[in-house]
Amino acid sequence: KQESSLEVVVGKMKENSGDEERVSNLSMKDKIHLCGVMRTTRMIYDLLCLLASDVKEKRMDEDKRLVA
Repeated sequence: KQESSLEVVVGKMKENSGDEERVSNLSMKDKIHLCGVMRTTRMIYDLLCLLASDVKEKRMDEDKRLVA
């Protein structure tokens, strides 16, 4: 009975997902590859954010010209 009340207070720990475990067991070669993939993904994300910001600014400028 004491064990069940402790379980309620502490709660059950979530087990690691398969992806988390796979990443933690990578070889050095795979870690280097993963870093390259993550770097490329981040660069693409940043470029898309810049492009979206540029498109938004152009639309706002067009709207201002139409109103004026």
